[in-house]
Amino acid sequence: MDIKIGLPLSFSEIGQKDNQEDFVFPSPTEVKQDDRVIILCDGMGGHSHGEVASRTVATALGQFMKWHFPSDGILTKELFNEGLNYAYGQLNLVDDGAPKKMGTTLTFVCFHKGGCFCAHIGDSRIYIVRPSERRIVYRSEDHSLVNDLVRAGELTSEEAASYPHKNVITRAMQPNQEKPAKAEIRNIQDIQSGDYVFQCCDGILENLTDDELVDILSDPATNDVQKLAAIKNVCFGRTKDNFTCYLTPIKSVSQDVDVFEPSTLSAKHESEDDELDAPANLVPSPNKSQCVLFRPLGIKAKGWVWGVVILVLLLLFILVARSAYKRGQQSKQDNVEQLISPEKQDNLNRSIPGNESKGVLSRKTSRRHRNQQQ
Repeated sequence: MDIKIGLPLSFSEIGQKDNQEDFVFPSPTEVKQDDRVIILCDGMGGHSHGEVASRTVATALGQFMKWHFPSDGILTKELFNEGLNYAYGQLNLVDDGAPKKMGTTLTFVCFHKGGCFCAHIGDSRIYIVRPSERRIVYRSEDHSLVNDLVRAGELTSEEAASYPHKNVITRAMQPNQEKPAKAEIRNIQDIQSGDYVFQCCDGILENLTDDELVDILSDPATNDVQKLAAIKNVCFGRTKDNFTCYLTPIKSVSQDVDVFEPSTLSAKHESEDDELDAPANLVPSPNKSQCVLFRPLGIKAKGWVWGVVILVLLLLFILVARSAYKRGQQSKQDNVEQLISPEKQDNLNRSIPGNESKGVLSRKTSRRHRNQQQ
């Protein structure tokens, strides 16, 4: 699968907060159309150095993926978790020891040959919206108390909007934890040209509903810049929290015939929460040779490969047939020689150039044989 994207667009506003705790990778001023990885983190408000946590995680995970992006273009959950462990290691290094640990949410999107790889921790969200059908193809599930209550049937969606503890999250990336929070992973293959991938922090969601998001992105009269401006206008002046997002348009999707190992994430909505090893406080080198990564290989069947295989098989067939023919001819000659009398054999030998001496020897042998019989 070859996914081509348009230029990712972003804004990051402070809202009514004193400082900006959101962070994105790549920077909106540095992002390019050929970037494969987009990361958005929201530092935990009220915790010490939430902006340090979001910046550290987004930068570390983004750099790791640049250093180790697979040559076959297939991102696996194993490789992602290697990067997540590295980000945890970097977060451990900046831990200030405060009783109330710094922390951050995470949204991670990678456009790879296996589809759109989505991973998240906390209540920042990932959407895939299809304007042609005016619907949401995928929306990540918040790791939050209020969402757990809604899923359990304790709250309705309307009650959740005004729930007093709706900002309490049940997963976050924090340093030096005995059991680091795991990412929820989805690999989406149901992706088409014209779709949008939208990543946002919960500040956006204070005022923007799912229906409003679909309406804005489905408006045929607006371009991508205008769509992003419309989202910003919904939040501006009304959102108390920082509000940050990334909007990535999907320009084209083409299917390749690939054969992947079974461990590759390839299902439309495959999910697995993987156990993470406690990260060491080590900074790995960006040198790929110093980081051993195990991942499946994608194998593409090419026409010239089959041509070589057929040619080799044809040559083997010719060699075997030639060898069988020679053995058959030798066997016939041996049978004929057994049936020829000594006199005829003598004449045959004399008829072959260079066999005159053999002929004399054959005549002597024949006379001796007749004398013995007499």
